[in-house]
Amino acid sequence: METPQQLTVSCDEARPVCGNCAKRYYDIEKCDYPSVPSPRQRQNRELPTNVAGIPVSQPDLLSTSIVTRPTGVSADPTQRQLEMRLMYHYTQFAALELPATYGYTSKELWIDKVPQMAFESDLLLDSLLTVAALHMQDLMPEDHKLGIAVNHYLDRTLAKHRYSLGCIETSLTEPLFLTAFMLCITSWNLAHRRTPTSQTYRIPSNVFALFETLEDERLYRKQHLAAAFRVFADRGFDEGVAGHISVRDPILTDHFWLNPLSMHFSLIKVSNLILCDEHGIVVEGNEPINGAAFAIHSQIHKARPDVTAACHAHSVHGKAFSAFGRELEMLTQDACRFYKSHGVYRDFRGVVVDEEEGRRIAAALGSGKAAILQNHGILTVGQSVDEAAFWFLSLERTCQAQLLADAAAAGGYKKILIDDEEAAYTSTQVGGPEKGWLAFQPYYDEQIAKTKGDFLN
Repeated sequence: METPQQLTVSCDEARPVCGNCAKRYYDIEKCDYPSVPSPRQRQNRELPTNVAGIPVSQPDLLSTSIVTRPTGVSADPTQRQLEMRLMYHYTQFAALELPATYGYTSKELWIDKVPQMAFESDLLLDSLLTVAALHMQDLMPEDHKLGIAVNHYLDRTLAKHRYSLGCIETSLTEPLFLTAFMLCITSWNLAHRRTPTSQTYRIPSNVFALFETLEDERLYRKQHLAAAFRVFADRGFDEGVAGHISVRDPILTDHFWLNPLSMHFSLIKVSNLILCDEHGIVVEGNEPINGAAFAIHSQIHKARPDVTAACHAHSVHGKAFSAFGRELEMLTQDACRFYKSHGVYRDFRGVVVDEEEGRRIAAALGSGKAAILQNHGILTVGQSVDEAAFWFLSLERTCQAQLLADAAAAGGYKKILIDDEEAAYTSTQVGGPEKGWLAFQPYYDEQIAKTKGDFLN
């Protein structure tokens, strides 16, 4: 039978994009653009840009470049937020429906192995995000951004996979095979779409929520900040005017929201929050702020652009453990949240009143999620106020467990520590920002139920 002639066709989102002429073909090799490289030339060719096919009307949603992301996640805040949302959905839902293959069980391959490999391979990461976006779109058809994300990550995957096939590199063998398998799954799913229904989707739709406007995001952060204060009050983390939580403003990014100096945590509402600039000047609100709060939080927000929120309070077990001026031992699964992700500030000089000491505390925090302030208390940070608040709750309980274990050890019982390899692996399972965000949601819901949303006013 005669093979039908391959013809160039009009734009179709299901077909790959040629990186040279930006047109779509059944077979990119049929493109007659003069600079299309041979497979051998393609080995040293840089990845093309602007092949994602994102509509011009959505310039702020996703980057159109397919330049690799060295850290595994996009540097753009909006895209990073979407990618974290998709990675969460993949591990919790989409991966559960993928079949066993490649000599692994379904769980071993798709839940344990592939997500770890994806942080070292942008090729595999994009195929993972494609599968997740398609699966989530079936469950949330009203979210038009997911449809754009499907096309975006599918285009990236196809372009990178085709490019990588021309590279003779053994390290690409496994990612190429797994990506091809996931592309087959994606193709089958596109051809056999389930009946869209958002009623079956039980995870909150604002997991790593995307916001229509920065004003919406500002309100979201303030509402969850007010909730965090209520949660802290319920657990006795208040002590006079000591303790503070800050969250960076998404519009004025060198400003942050704080609690008023003299208001009890249990009474704080959204309308009570104070906005101050990086010099400690109150920009919005009628109450003064805690001087120590400004000295500590301003320097942390300056030193850590990735930090959205920071929490510090004089909780009982945090204070007690801080007296030892040492790091936590990896005694429990929960302690592994802080494996190589917490520091100790040992230079106690009384109440923190100057920015220089704030800079030293930020240095002790380093790139971690927590710091133990010797003879003072504990401090946590996060990419969301939800994450930072949960790390504080967890760190307080972990300090309590450490003190109890130390007391038992003093009575002759031997402590058994988690070894470094297991602690490092466990930290990836329980210590990610998405896990911290999710773990705080029951506390937020509790406050909504207990106060009937009073703190939202």
